Amino acid sequence: MGDNTIYIVGLALIGFIAAVVILGKRSDRKLREALRERGERVEGRVIERKFSTSVSDNSDGTHSTDTYYSITYAYTVNGEYHLRRDSVIKVFYDRVKEGDTVEVVYLPENPKKAQLAMTV
Repeated sequence: MGDNTIYIVGLALIGFIAAVVILGKRSDRKLREALRERGERVEGRVIERKFSTSVSDNSDGTHSTDTYYSITYAYTVNGEYHLRRDSVIKVFYDRVKEGDTVEVVYLPENPKKAQLAMTV
């Protein structure tokens, strides 16, 4: 492959990734709006707490560290068991432990679509 081909493929890949991120954020926003408007609440239970850290190199030779926190929780709607994971802020992550109860908001027409109430 020539340099131009690699460059074009790289640009196409960057464009694709950007589109996925933008569509994902738009989808998340629409879900939050629907949950605020039509959502029903149910008690859930924290199953797992997880965090991950990534280190990036900065152009000035320094490093940046980012930490991401998530909570996996289970809830039941009409006898059907559901399991989800949401990203959360560190303050919430530090406050809850495995086995704790959390409030979950779900769409009555599709209970798989849900989020922790504090994120809605």
